[in-house]
Formats: sequence, structure tokens, C-alpha cells
Amino acid sequence: LGLMFSILEPMEYKPYKDDGSDIGLFHWKHLVNNFCFAYTWHLCLLSGSSLFGFAVALLTGIQTIDLTINPLFGSSSPSDFWGRRWNNVVHKALKVSSVGVL
Repeated sequence: LGLMFSILEPMEYKPYKDDGSDIGLFHWKHLVNNFCFAYTWHLCLLSGSSLFGFAVALLTGIQTIDLTINPLFGSSSPSDFWGRRWNNVVHKALKVSSVGVL
């Protein structure tokens, strides 16, 4: 988290900054800040889940699935982002559980 704020500070990143106007939401600096925050959060999730998956595979031999599949740069639409790339574990668990009910 400290690394993230060190990277975003030159862009004047202030978390939860609200100046009261909706116009500021579409300012290019605000959009860049949000993208950098989202990408940094994705990298934190990716590295943590990859290390955990590697440890599980090493200790038990169980093959794990990836938590995400390049959601920010590989998505072609919002539904592709949310349904197939961002939360892959929940998507597959819901798919298996709904098929099991039928």
C-alpha cells in the first residue's frame, strides 16, 4: 500500500478526495489516478494469489486456478471484464454450483 501511494503521489493522488462537483470525476488526472490505483490493486491481488497458489501446488500437488485473467488490458467489454476475467474463482464456483443444482 505504501508503494502504491509513492507511485501515485506525483499525480496528486488523494484517496476519497471530493470537491463537491461531478465535473472533477472526469478530469484526466482523476481518471489516471483511478486507473493507477486499480492496476496497483490488481498487481497486489495477482502476486498474493499466485504465491498462495504456488505454495498450495508445491505442498499438496493440487492444481489451482488463476484469480484473474488480465482483466484491465484483456477485456473487450464490461461483461467480459466482470464475467470472465476479474473474479474467475467466484465465476467458476457459481457456474459449478448452479449446474449441480439442475
